[in-house]
Amino acid sequence: MAVSSAYQDAIDLVDATKVLSFLIDPSFEALEWSYAGLEVRGGSDMACGIGAAALLDAMGFRFYTPQPAFWKLPDSIPTSLSAGRRENWLKSVGVFLVYGHSWGGTNGASRSFLNDSYARWADLNAVSSSNNAYPAGHRWVNVINANAGFFDAHPQLLRMQDTVATFDLEGIAGTQDWHLLAELCAGFLLSEGLNEFNRTHFDPVDGDSSASDLVYPFALEVVTRMRSGTGAVGGIPAQAAVPDAQIGLYAYAGHRLPPSQPYRPGVYAQVALAFNQTGLTYLQLIQQHGALADGIMIRDYFDTQVWSGGRPLYNARNKSGYFDDYDGFRAAGVIGVTSEFTANWLVNAIQARAAVLKFRDGVADWAAIIAEFVADIFDGDPAVAELYAYWIDPIERYHKWSLRKSFEIVDQMVPGWYRTYFEQLLTIYYQYHRIDNPGAYGIVRTPDQPEDTFKGEITKLLSWVTALRDDDILHSYAFVRQEANTALNDYPHLKIGSDPEPTWFAVPVAPTHADFVAAMAAILPETERDPALDGSDLVLRMVTPVATPETSPYINLTPATAYASLEGLAVYQVLGPSTVQVQDMTSEETSEIVFGPGLHTLGLAENQRVTWDGGTVFMDTFPFVRKDGDGTERYHWLFVPKTVESAVQIEVDSRWAFYDEDAARKDWGPGLGQDFPELGPGQVAVHNTLTRGKIWNVNCNRYLSPRPDIALMTRTMAQRDGPVSTIKIVEEPPD
Repeated sequence: MAVSSAYQDAIDLVDATKVLSFLIDPSFEALEWSYAGLEVRGGSDMACGIGAAALLDAMGFRFYTPQPAFWKLPDSIPTSLSAGRRENWLKSVGVFLVYGHSWGGTNGASRSFLNDSYARWADLNAVSSSNNAYPAGHRWVNVINANAGFFDAHPQLLRMQDTVATFDLEGIAGTQDWHLLAELCAGFLLSEGLNEFNRTHFDPVDGDSSASDLVYPFALEVVTRMRSGTGAVGGIPAQAAVPDAQIGLYAYAGHRLPPSQPYRPGVYAQVALAFNQTGLTYLQLIQQHGALADGIMIRDYFDTQVWSGGRPLYNARNKSGYFDDYDGFRAAGVIGVTSEFTANWLVNAIQARAAVLKFRDGVADWAAIIAEFVADIFDGDPAVAELYAYWIDPIERYHKWSLRKSFEIVDQMVPGWYRTYFEQLLTIYYQYHRIDNPGAYGIVRTPDQPEDTFKGEITKLLSWVTALRDDDILHSYAFVRQEANTALNDYPHLKIGSDPEPTWFAVPVAPTHADFVAAMAAILPETERDPALDGSDLVLRMVTPVATPETSPYINLTPATAYASLEGLAVYQVLGPSTVQVQDMTSEETSEIVFGPGLHTLGLAENQRVTWDGGTVFMDTFPFVRKDGDGTERYHWLFVPKTVESAVQIEVDSRWAFYDEDAARKDWGPGLGQDFPELGPGQVAVHNTLTRGKIWNVNCNRYLSPRPDIALMTRTMAQRDGPVSTIKIVEEPPD
């Protein structure tokens, strides 16, 4: 494996007279590197690549996306830079696009490929999968498919699971067949060849149900035979020993608990974070595998959900600070990561840069990255900086109002090339929102009927997406493959692989500025929202409850339990002093957070429950809050100002049960068939047990209170009702 030529190619863009040279120094550890001037020294090709990428960065090169329009080149090549020998923060990193990032397959030959430009970007940032020292992937199926004659002669070694053949470890455990199968696998892996670090992957297919104490001992026996050499087996000639061979388990290690015994030497684990079904936290799972394995790799999914709903704010775990979790991973023994991106580079560029810096240096300062990116590429346009800061804000999530906010920010950008990209992106997002909510827009889906309007709406969307496929900004294959083909089950002639090619695929048309203007004009009246909700001057309004515990059994003054969102971030305002307990409902672990006097913001994600001692914890309904029935018969309270009674605008995705002054229950939610209930004015009880799902609140008070006698509000909204009894919240005094 040679060091990539991409580094010299980048230098040539500035000064072709300067030559970058490499020295593989056997006195270095394999993944250590150093450089002086334009010479890079490392213990391996991979180490030299990491060093070259860091050197280019120090020279002022920035490769934010695969598209050269998003590259920053220095004015000249400095040759006096030097750095001592050091080890990169994570030894092995591979970042790649999902689903082959190409237009391969049916109707694909005429389409451009992103592979070359992406591979160049990955090399230049030293996150190239080709340099991955610890391969990941599935291998058992390959062993089976490549040795059909052997398995035909030994059918007892296989079983069928979900139409996929896999090794029957449970059926052959402790028998000679177990050892025969291990010998075949060892010989096959050796005959196929290992990488330059003498490693390869060896893993069951997703969903294999063999117990950990079968899979891991089997892998250990396979690699032990590889280290000692194998005899001829199943048509595979005898293979020479590779004394330091290692093999990696990927999916099984990430989907299951570790075995009861160590599986070293020779086996490393790839823990797949997104598929963790063990009940452990990511860190716990990594720590437990790390105590047993030769090494731990992370299999992560940075932002493969960008197209899931067309939402730039969807994947909250990739927001600001996400990569700080890797500090704990590295301390637990993680030596590298392989990850997936979706090629939506206008959204992903910030976290891509954060990943590069985190993996290389251990530090990712999100605010600094945004400032650098905007200065380098967008001429310091403050609207671009505002948009990226908004997109990574951990409190903001996808909803129509965040899409509106994105439109408003882009509308303030300086006219020019990059504004066109942002306009196209948001126009596509809005069209996807319409397709995703057809009933709300009167879109009729009746295939082959005159009233059908869905065909035209989705054809427009797919044409827009496909037209941007060559930009390396919004690569559309994942979207078309995952979203369009599913949505088009009743329209087979419109699918990507149809014959003849559908018009949207063969002759796509990109969204125009006029389309952006029309989409913005449409979304503004859809998302009218009281700006007073966003005020930061919060007050406590003392409220007279509409009833008392003696006369209304639905009121319960005991401390409430709040649930964090199962799908992203839930935000709370904590009025201290208060001690808040956060219980992870998956691992059942509980942690405490102590808050002093004053108001504090608390954001929590995943499946967590919040209880507290002292103080008051208010749930924030904007951008949304999720409530799951907790069985406590407790209540939260929503204050409805007089100014919006009979005009409350709330959206829910499941069911909310309300009670107000008439003490009659009012259910509201999709599919229930009722008009929205008239609520308030005053406190409205939200029945915790009967309420489930998410709420978006756009013109009522945004905070739910656990007490019927107190409402947390912005001062502007509180004063609209006339003189009220309020208490100004006193901030925590300085030390």
